[in-house]
Amino acid sequence: MNVVRDTIRNPTVKDFLNRQLGDDGLSADDVINFLYNGNPDSRSANQANFDWRNVFNFTDETIRLFNNYME
Repeated sequence: MNVVRDTIRNPTVKDFLNRQLGDDGLSADDVINFLYNGNPDSRSANQANFDWRNVFNFTDETIRLFNNYME
């Protein structure tokens, strides 16, 4: 995952992503923030406190609820 984050930080890749995601209101910084792996408290102040861990936890909880319901 570090390789992916480092690749996105490359100015050429970052510019390409910004052009591709610009119409959707997203940027390469949003992708980097989503892939953030550190302490949520040390995240930049202007970035949303939402990353892949939130999606993972939501998905995990949904699957558990579904499994419990099906038992």
